[in-house]
Amino acid sequence: MRLGVVFAAMMLTACASAQEHTQEHTWRAALAQLQACGAITDPTVIQQLAKGLDGRWAQPSLYKRSIGPDYVAQLEADASLCQKAAKRPLAKTDSSWIHTPLPAAPAAVHATDLLAEVMQDLRLKLDDCRANGLGRTIPVSVRTLRNGHQEGGWEVYYLWTPGAKLNAQEMRFPKLSSPSSAELPPGPYAFRARKAINGHMVETEQVPMVVALHQQITFDIVLP
Repeated sequence: MRLGVVFAAMMLTACASAQEHTQEHTWRAALAQLQACGAITDPTVIQQLAKGLDGRWAQPSLYKRSIGPDYVAQLEADASLCQKAAKRPLAKTDSSWIHTPLPAAPAAVHATDLLAEVMQDLRLKLDDCRANGLGRTIPVSVRTLRNGHQEGGWEVYYLWTPGAKLNAQEMRFPKLSSPSSAELPPGPYAFRARKAINGHMVETEQVPMVVALHQQITFDIVLP
């Protein structure tokens, strides 16, 4: 019986190690694609981020913290955006942020805008990595307010804004407001809320928000 428990524990440990190894390989591959893109205006950002994700700045207690799949998916999407801007062929990706085929490379006039979004996201991730070590997710809590008072029952959605250029879909917070909470990788986002009232869907305006550097972020969406 004891041997069976020990064997099961060894298998769980092996599976966890294999998953962490896969995530590490994937984020390294995404950064390698960004480095090879040739359109990045400041390659040192990628080099420094690689050091941070490798644990160079982490406290000893964080060394075993793995890089989550959402964080890796955003790096992959950054690489796709960079390749679009450089008019390079797009690597196939299974990123959950992308739900439709990628469009053709944009006109040159849009390349600067694409690269600006990529660089903003990478710099936010780098700054957060310097301050907190490794690639983490940040607790985000959104309250829905009417006349200064919380009103519940609203669906809250978030969009990682660079992903909009790749036809990324909005993601819904797990629970209705208020508040609604989720853990998100550092980066630029837009948030909104919606609710069916008297048979009509009522939606708020999008609220842009930078998620980075803070231990947690709480903000309000004012209801119409």
